[in-house]
Amino acid sequence: MKTKLNLAVASALLAVASSANAGILIPAGDWTLDIGGNVNTFYNYTSCDDNRTTGAGFRGIGGGLACNIDSAQAGSDDSISNVRTGLLPAFLKVSGKTRQNDLDIGFTISIQPGTSTGGALRTTDQENRQTFLTFGDKSWGTIKLGRDISLFGSDAILNDITILGTGSSFAGGNYRTGSNQGGARTATSSGTSLGRIGIGYLYADWTAQVAYLSPNWNGFSFGVSVVEPYQFGALGGVGTTPVGGPQYDYSEPGFQGKATYEWAGDVGGKVWSSFWTQNVDGIQTATAGVQEIRATIWDIGTKLTLGDFELVATYYNGDGAGTTGFLLDAIDVNGKERDSDGGYIQLGYKIPGIGTKVVASYGESNLDGNAVDRNSALVEKNSSWVFGAYHPLTKSLTLVAEYTKTESEAQNSNVATGGAADVDEDNISLGAILFF
Repeated sequence: MKTKLNLAVASALLAVASSANAGILIPAGDWTLDIGGNVNTFYNYTSCDDNRTTGAGFRGIGGGLACNIDSAQAGSDDSISNVRTGLLPAFLKVSGKTRQNDLDIGFTISIQPGTSTGGALRTTDQENRQTFLTFGDKSWGTIKLGRDISLFGSDAILNDITILGTGSSFAGGNYRTGSNQGGARTATSSGTSLGRIGIGYLYADWTAQVAYLSPNWNGFSFGVSVVEPYQFGALGGVGTTPVGGPQYDYSEPGFQGKATYEWAGDVGGKVWSSFWTQNVDGIQTATAGVQEIRATIWDIGTKLTLGDFELVATYYNGDGAGTTGFLLDAIDVNGKERDSDGGYIQLGYKIPGIGTKVVASYGESNLDGNAVDRNSALVEKNSSWVFGAYHPLTKSLTLVAEYTKTESEAQNSNVATGGAADVDEDNISLGAILFF
């Protein structure tokens, strides 16, 4: 085994099936099989400070990610203890590669079992995020067919330190109050925490795709892909669905692309930029007839290392792309696009001698509401601070301690006029992650 306990391994585990950071290698005739993955579990204590002044409602702020708890009334405070998976789900990945007819060919299949308790007569979450094949040659590049992490936004999430921990807890994805108290989890529960998803970047997601990945030319590489089209969704449920209903035309696929440049030296690092665009036609509205939009989002970022210091900074900007996930809360009731932007900055320091990495990070995601959103409880901003310590107990096992403060603010945050105000969440997370 050649597992290294750092963020690069997490990135390799998620993003690159043929990574040089191998797991358990098994020769099998002409093939070499690679079995790898991780197991992680964290104790979380989440405290909610709900400053809303009126209304009961789901989560208080539509699309707000702090205090994701169904409360019986506004202005209430809740706290939750749970034992759960962090941002990175438990991962079991099987890859294979061989050389045939002057082609490098390979495959990857993975499963992601949850570790949270299902509650009475319930099961834990389980996903299948990767099923793809590849073929190509180092002289001209690689073709990838199947489901894998998206080109857009992958660097933002894979360089987020909370991929080793929890970040924002998305607590209500696991527990509910009120009428659902008897069973801890529901069919819509979340198997992982949020990290910085929706609080610094849009979720890259795991997309069905046909992709071309270029060779590495002295540090520069790029990729382009055709992806299965996405559908509009309403994370918040506040003024997000056109009056005429969802009768959209998804006859056109989405398109993604990414370019990266890496270098070494006293100040080493990389820069990247990526995009995702998709046309959606047939948006039925009561006031404006049939609408058509092109949802587009792009990001740019950098990771720099100097000795034991590391800096990550990212920014994204979207037009009709939504927030938290692609096309979530992307249009108003008139079928008009909402603009969005955000990013995060992260500073880490590895303590010499003991190897513990301490990190501070701030990020936010903004959704610019249209005129019809001004008096609604639709989210305007999700933001968070993260402070963490990540200690390599062995080369395969890391102990993690994090404190995360998350805040959600509504479009109408004027308390004097009965607005939704803001909701704050404090999350303490203690646990471990094991790579193999």
